[in-house]
Amino acid sequence: MHPQTALIVWSLLGYFALQVALNLVRARMRPHGKALIRLGLVFSYLNHLYLLAVGTYAVFNFELIPLTQRPSPLGVALAVPGALVVFALSVVLRQTGSRLFGRPSYLNPQEAVFFLTSERFWWSLGAINAVILRPLAEEVYLRGAVFLGILSLFPLGDPGGMVLALVATGTVQNLFYPMPNLSFDNTLRALASALYVVAFGRQLVPAIVLSAGLGILWAGFHTRLGLRALSRHR
Repeated sequence: MHPQTALIVWSLLGYFALQVALNLVRARMRPHGKALIRLGLVFSYLNHLYLLAVGTYAVFNFELIPLTQRPSPLGVALAVPGALVVFALSVVLRQTGSRLFGRPSYLNPQEAVFFLTSERFWWSLGAINAVILRPLAEEVYLRGAVFLGILSLFPLGDPGGMVLALVATGTVQNLFYPMPNLSFDNTLRALASALYVVAFGRQLVPAIVLSAGLGILWAGFHTRLGLRALSRHR
């Protein structure tokens, strides 16, 4: 097995072993309500730190990005309107997913934490996770270790390698967020970020800025929903 492929396989096995351990902790603690959301956010931090560590190792060890090349200013600038476009499509795709598969019986703690707008500490942790940690972890691991890792195994410009790398990053992103109503949105985010990486010379920084922009927009969206719900109960 090629070293890049082995790292992806073993890192995914490690990730799912971490999920088993975290779920055992959750079952032992038996949290409810807001405590469950807080614990879920803490688990999200642990997951993203794991992915960031593995992705960083892969990117530097296998030299998957041009380390001496400066990030594209155009790519960073276009990430702002790009985030707006992807966000608009994400809203539509989430609505479509909810209509087809129904809403899940549990809340995603990464997003649900913004409904706790009266608790600034947890809101701040959620914002750091959504705007900084998650974009870094997802782009460095999914677009770095997975997408560019697979792409590097094929000759430059090979369409077969591109298709396989796109399918892999989309599949893994859906595995990380296994909610049917989010499947279309997950796939959109994966493909948009991957194509953004390719468009600007296999650089990760523009894609990280794009993902961070999406994090800001979704954090603002869910905070607004939370404030509306809070005002209705007063």
